Formats: sequence, C-alpha cells, structure tokens
Amino acid sequence: MSNELRESIESFRVQSAPIAKALQDCVEKMRPTTVAIAEAADQFRRQYEPVVKQFAETYGPKIQELVIRAKQWQEDQKISVALLAERGWFPNWYTFYYSPTEEFESIDDLMIAQIDEHWDEIKQNIIELSPNREHILSVAFELHEQENYIASIPLILSQSDGICSEDFTHFFSKDSNTGRRASDEIILQAESNELVVDFLSEILLEPFKVNLQLSQGSSKANKAAKKKGPNRHGIIHGSRKHLDYGSKVNGYKAISFLAFIVYTTKDKFKKT
Repeated sequence: MSNELRESIESFRVQSAPIAKALQDCVEKMRPTTVAIAEAADQFRRQYEPVVKQFAETYGPKIQELVIRAKQWQEDQKISVALLAERGWFPNWYTFYYSPTEEFESIDDLMIAQIDEHWDEIKQNIIELSPNREHILSVAFELHEQENYIASIPLILSQSDGICSEDFTHFFSKDSNTGRRASDEIILQAESNELVVDFLSEILLEPFKVNLQLSQGSSKANKAAKKKGPNRHGIIHGSRKHLDYGSKVNGYKAISFLAFIVYTTKDKFKKT
C-alpha cells in the first residue's frame, strides 16, 4: 500500500471517528427504548393472542358466511338489474335502498313509485353532475312534471346520449375511430382495469351488456318490443311506427335511463 493511500485512509478514519462515536452513543441511548418496545410488543402478543385466536374461531366462520352471502346478493342483483334493463328500467342512487311500504302489481308501478319518492334528489344529483346542461335538463324535468311526455322523452334521451359521450363515447352510435359504442367501451375499460370497479359498480355494468329496446332500430315496433321501453331511433327520427311513444311509462323509463347514465358515467365509473 502506498504512503499516499495509507495517509488518506488514516485521515478518513480520524475524521469519521467523532461521527462513529456519536452514532454509537445514539444507539446506546436508544437501547432501553428499543428493548422496552420489544418487551411491550411481546407482552401484547402474549396477552391478546388468545383473544385474537378466540375471535377468529368464533367469528371467522360467520365472516366467511357473510362474504358468501354478499357475493350471492351481488350475483342476484346482477340478474335483477339485467332483467330490469331488458324492460327499460335502470338503477339509480336510491334503487338498491328503496323499501316500499306497499305491494305493486307490476314492475312498472314499482319503478315509477321509486322515482317519484326520490324525485327531488334524483333531479338534484343529475344537475349537480351535469351543470353545463342545467338549462336544458331543467326544461326536460319541468315537461316531465307537467306529464308532457311527448316533449320530455326526446329531450331526455338526447341529453342522456350527450352526457354519456362526455366521459366515454355516444351510447346510441358507434365512435367513428374505434367503431365502439359506449357500452362496448365501458365493458372493455372495466375488463382492462382502466375503470375502478367496486362491489356495487360491478352490478351497474350489467345493463351495458343487455340488448336494449332503447338502442334498437325503428323496425322494432311490435307490441312486445314496445313494452320493453321507448325506441330512441324511432322517436328521434319521427318514425310513423313509433308515434305512440308519449306514455307515462315511457316518460319514466326515459328518466330512469338518464339517471342511470349520470349515476354511472359521472359518479360510479371512475378511471384509474
């Protein structure tokens, strides 16, 4: 070893000695605290280990059963939501928590009652999440309240399409670049984890998988098809086969669809 290297090493040792001494003193000062923490942790483990074990033995199976029931509830809701969508009805912020005090003869009556009960809240949520359309939505809501469904339905359906396109693409027409509708895009993004899909929003994906009367061509005009809901294409384009669209049920189904679009695309479906 050269004298120059030896001198450099010795110089470093001398200069670092105070630092090493300070670190050692710090470690020694902390040793009682470290020992105390370790002893406390061991005492805590010995004291509460039987409690934790007993809790796991007592409640573990119940928690597991609860998880299984929650998953079954979710699967049941997926089926229910898909069936509702086929009939032109969609969930909103309050659907899953609606507990009617009376029995209804039809699903139409039930869903109308649910919307009526939460009408003020639904309107407020829609406008708060789509403030740029308040001047149009307010008119649509007023027409609905006046039971002027001939005027309210086309307005509501057109705004639903526009609202959907702000975060995804249009619901009723394919994107010119990708060739996908909003339903295709949403499902694709959910599968690729571009959307944050939680326990509830996983249920809300189901209507986007359904072949809706809302999205059919105007040729779908027989009685069975019309019972499934308004036909957007036939209504917007003034098809002579769909001049009877202005019913109360269709008016409420249009509101149901608008609320669902806002609820999902503006509220529940968050991008990662």
